[in-house]
Amino acid sequence: MTMLQLYWLDPLVELGMIFMVSVLGIAIGTYVGTLLALRKFFGELYWEDVFNPDQD
Repeated sequence: MTMLQLYWLDPLVELGMIFMVSVLGIAIGTYVGTLLALRKFFGELYWEDVFNPDQD
């Protein structure tokens, strides 16, 4: 590989890593936000308890 090819590889890898970290951060934030909303609005810890309140 020439130096030019190595130079162009690094920015692509960097962009890929930035994209993956961003997607992972959004996914974790959405999950945590959903759990907090579940507790705040329904007072439950699991979605099954919200949709099936009769079962204990």
